[in-house]
Amino acid sequence: MNPLIQHSAPATSEKFVLSVDNLRAAYEDQVALHGVSIAVRPGACVAILGSNGAGKTTLMNSIAGIHRPIKGSAVLDGRDISKLPGNRIARLGVGYVPEGRGVFADLSVMDNLRLSVGRDPDVLRRVFEQFPVLGERASQAAGTLSGGEQQMLSVAPALVNDYKVILIDELSLGLAPIVVEQLFRLLDTIRSRGVAMLLVEQFAQRALRLADWAYVLRKGRVVYDGAADELRGDEDRLHHLYMGGV
Repeated sequence: MNPLIQHSAPATSEKFVLSVDNLRAAYEDQVALHGVSIAVRPGACVAILGSNGAGKTTLMNSIAGIHRPIKGSAVLDGRDISKLPGNRIARLGVGYVPEGRGVFADLSVMDNLRLSVGRDPDVLRRVFEQFPVLGERASQAAGTLSGGEQQMLSVAPALVNDYKVILIDELSLGLAPIVVEQLFRLLDTIRSRGVAMLLVEQFAQRALRLADWAYVLRKGRVVYDGAADELRGDEDRLHHLYMGGV
């Protein structure tokens, strides 16, 4: 057992919808992930926490097929997806809401939705029922939307596509608190449909209120692997995990 990791419970043989084992990733000669292992149960929300540069986005990009790991595996429902391209991983049931509002700024809201959810009018109707503001701005360029509206456009596919797992990277970045609360309510709606979530979030306590389980990364290594409620509200312990020492 890695002496750096604070475990709150022993590993079990329970089935996981997504498991990452000993994942190592690098950018040229700079290692970003040093043998990271995580697991997500069906329908669970798992928070990935850590300071800037901890490796959170690299982990998400490696799972989504955007960055190819140099070692280890990512397994979705028993299938190793770590060497598949991103489009195939998405078709197998992994949705991704990337950091920085993943929309095509020069395309209209409607064209963005057609690329992400298809042209079925019933599907588009469900999106606009959930996000009326997107219907009002359907012909508007996505890049002219407010930050919160762009995040709604990023999250919309997760509400209507049949994903097994959704990776969400820094949903609240740069947004007003009232918009963050609205978006987190949407995540709760998605979760209520039985969709598993892997959530990277700058507001750790907000993420821990939604999550069942949590991992804390520091310098590309897992230093906490345990129940979210054990960290919820404990700012001193979080700071200790983020900044060093066990």
